[in-house]
Amino acid sequence: MENRTRQLAGTSAMLLAGKIGSQLVSFLLLPLYTAILAPQAYGIVDLFNTYTTLLLPIVSFQLDMGLFRFMLDVRGREDQHKKMLSTVMLINGLQVAVYALIYILVQTHIHSEYKIFLLLHVVLNVASNTFLQFARGRGNNSAYAVASFLSATVMILLNVLFVAVLRIGALGLFLGVVGGNVAQIIYLFFSQKIWRYFSIRGYDRKIAKDISRFSIPLIPSVISWWTINASDRTVIAYFLNTAANGIYSIASKFSAMISVVYNIFYLAWSETVSQHIDDADINSFLSSTINDLYKLFFSFCLCLISVMPFVFPFFVNVQYNEAKPLIPILVMAVFFSILCGLFSVVFHARKNTKENAKTAIFAAIINLAIDIVFIRKLGLYAAALATLIAFLSMTVYRYFSVQKYTRIKMSGKMVLFSLFPATLVFVAYYTGIVGIQVIAFAFAITYSVLANRKTLRSLITIVLERLRKGNPL
Repeated sequence: MENRTRQLAGTSAMLLAGKIGSQLVSFLLLPLYTAILAPQAYGIVDLFNTYTTLLLPIVSFQLDMGLFRFMLDVRGREDQHKKMLSTVMLINGLQVAVYALIYILVQTHIHSEYKIFLLLHVVLNVASNTFLQFARGRGNNSAYAVASFLSATVMILLNVLFVAVLRIGALGLFLGVVGGNVAQIIYLFFSQKIWRYFSIRGYDRKIAKDISRFSIPLIPSVISWWTINASDRTVIAYFLNTAANGIYSIASKFSAMISVVYNIFYLAWSETVSQHIDDADINSFLSSTINDLYKLFFSFCLCLISVMPFVFPFFVNVQYNEAKPLIPILVMAVFFSILCGLFSVVFHARKNTKENAKTAIFAAIINLAIDIVFIRKLGLYAAALATLIAFLSMTVYRYFSVQKYTRIKMSGKMVLFSLFPATLVFVAYYTGIVGIQVIAFAFAITYSVLANRKTLRSLITIVLERLRKGNPL
């Protein structure tokens, strides 16, 4: 178990190093964006990004995820890597061509000056995602980390140039995303020597069938996650307005910080579980690790909520003040989405992605129903609460569903004990009394250190050992 924990910690540290710096800078630029961009402009950009996340899995069939999972089974066999990448890239080429044709046919009905980015963002993401997962499948996590860092850095620099210097508004944010994707694709193409692994003759019908069988069931799952995470924006824009969508987007930015950390960790988590799913003691490893991660990510959420009353005014312009009450709800929604993800790797490792789809669809229906029924009565609160309830429902559903494949035991005492600090932090946040908020923040920090002392000690030891060996990541 210790070797797997070290593998997980080392891989996570490497991937985190590639993301966290640029993501932090992006977050620190939030005051700049909210000062220059009106809520309506920010809302338009967020809405288009939302549509991109919906279109991408439909266009790509999630083949990049299948590529990664099947490459794990043949890691080190370059001939198989070549067949798999060639097969996926050729299918990707056909997918992109069909999507481009459909876009040309329907674009006259899209009444937005930014509609071309619906084409560019999807096409570029199909390529970059395939290259990223190919690098991961080969075990080259350092290339994945560098590519992610490069993409985010280029995007941030272009955003500052276009938004703050040239003042071209929402267009600048769109161009920044395109520039970041292009930089990432170019880097991965040369660093992974993609041309050596691509051949038209490398197409393999059996590989195409196997990867498709794994990947296609992920489409309804991803769309369901989109419904939970992003349909809120569409409902808000339809029933309210794009300015309200901009406010909701800003509220989501803070909870997204936790998502960024988790999404990076998830890459290492899914790889480790997939490689060791058949180990004799996998049940105890999963139970122990998930319980530790529950405490770790719950602490992140608790600390973030407790510090928000003090930092929100420094990061966000006053025109976005309506976002503040939504933040704790969205942060807890992210926490439950993290638990869902921790359980879901078992389905991926067992190559049974249909189970993921079932639980995700169940939650998506709940989310959309609450959105539509209550959006007029509760406004933005309806969207935030819908997301929280949907992820909570999915967590419970997925926990019991995963027991069919492995025995994961969550500590009831740990879960009950976490309710007290959560209640204190929430009460302090919404009362608005500074003295109580200071006490809640101090309590959140104390709880986090005590609850995670063993995990923190282990992580520090592992990182220090790798540094002493001259392998920092």
